[in-house]
Formats: sequence, C-alpha cells, structure tokens
Amino acid sequence: MLRLFKISQTVAEGYDTYSDAIVVATDAATAVLIHPASNRHGDPVVVAWDPNFKDYGDDDDRPPGHWVENDKGSLMVRSGDWAPTPADVTAVEVGTTAPSLAAGLVLCASFHAG
Repeated sequence: MLRLFKISQTVAEGYDTYSDAIVVATDAATAVLIHPASNRHGDPVVVAWDPNFKDYGDDDDRPPGHWVENDKGSLMVRSGDWAPTPADVTAVEVGTTAPSLAAGLVLCASFHAG
C-alpha cells in the first residue's frame, strides 16, 4: 500500500534549496530516496539517489553516490539544493494515498528561491 510521507532535511539551507516535500512511497526507507525536484506533478524529469554513481569531478577518496537527474536520457549530478545523501533526510508518514497516485510522485515541495 502506498503512503504519504513528509520528507525534510536541514543540511542544505539558504537560498535555492528545498527544505521539505510531501511524497508518495511504500515506506520511509523508500521516501528518503526521493528528491523534491523529481517527478513533480507528472514532470518526466527524475532525480534519484544513485549509490554507485561516481562523478568525474569527485576526489578519489570520496565515496560514490549522488543525486542524479535523468532528463530524457541525459544524466547530470544535482547537488546543493537538497541533503547530500538520503541519510540526511527524515521521513515521517502523514497519511495514505488515493489508488491513482504512483510511487515516487512529489505532491508538493518547499523551495526557498533566492
């Protein structure tokens, strides 16, 4: 059964950052893997946590893992506007969903434009 979660973070703060969002997921562990900029209102751009992605600009001692944006097959690392890793995200269940909603959907997000 799909549920609604409020995901939030306090690591990336200031202008041009997300503080929280309401997302559709099966459980809290899956909810923290959803980026607030992803799949909003049916937008086809997907931003997902990839634990194995190593960016060409990474230091050799930096562990792999990035929020990766997939826009029509073009991969791009996304950083600075959300928590650095899912471990920095908190998920709290706030309700259940309508059967028509899909897992991974971001219903609303709080973005602090600068």
